[in-house]
Amino acid sequence: MTIKTGLIEMLVSYSYENPMASDTAEGIAKWWVKMPLKEVLPALESLVERGIWKKIRLEDRVLYCPIQNSGSIFHQGEGATFRPQQDAHQNKEGSR
Repeated sequence: MTIKTGLIEMLVSYSYENPMASDTAEGIAKWWVKMPLKEVLPALESLVERGIWKKIRLEDRVLYCPIQNSGSIFHQGEGATFRPQQDAHQNKEGSR
């Protein structure tokens, strides 16, 4: 199945805004991106394959979460070209 345009960016943007977030594929589909699981799962697997996200296998479920590395998870992995926009809370002078 092909990955819906913009879905990877939606997932990465959400994880940029919520760097400690993790959830099941079902939870991510329902609450994070509000899309069908059959569309979200290939995108999650792609992020895992690229080394941008990881799977955490628990007894009764699998969680997906971004990999924390040097303050950024967006510049790793082959084909991982998404770059988050500048902090929306930062003004032109760079202060918050």
